[in-house]
Amino acid sequence: MDGVFTIRVTFDAMGVDIVSYFFELKFDQDIVVVQAVNGVASSPFDNPVTDSTTFSSGTVPFAANNSTVTPANGVFDVAELSLKAIGPAGSTSSLLLDVPFTGVIVSARDTNDDGQFDMFPLIPEPKITLEGGSVTIQ
Repeated sequence: MDGVFTIRVTFDAMGVDIVSYFFELKFDQDIVVVQAVNGVASSPFDNPVTDSTTFSSGTVPFAANNSTVTPANGVFDVAELSLKAIGPAGSTSSLLLDVPFTGVIVSARDTNDDGQFDMFPLIPEPKITLEGGSVTIQ
């Protein structure tokens, strides 16, 4: 085994249409590093944009837009992250998905019932729960 594993990022928009997102994966860079941030075919979002120079930094930002403005208001996958375990046996790293609260989650609204989104308000403090986990090197 090469120590590479994949995690899927799933988002619950709780009834609000989301047209963009910006997340950060935080981890101990001495234990794991990110190898790739990929889109998911079933996602309403474009492939995520990220900065590969951050893959071994402990904080990897990634973001995407819903350029087709397909309704994205339930539970859906937004990305797959490939990570590689590099730490010594027995070491553990938490994996935390964070939302920098800078108004980067945007909702969409149809304010005149014509079937098209015509208002894109920012959600300044989204009420979402982000679950984390951990990885232990065997």
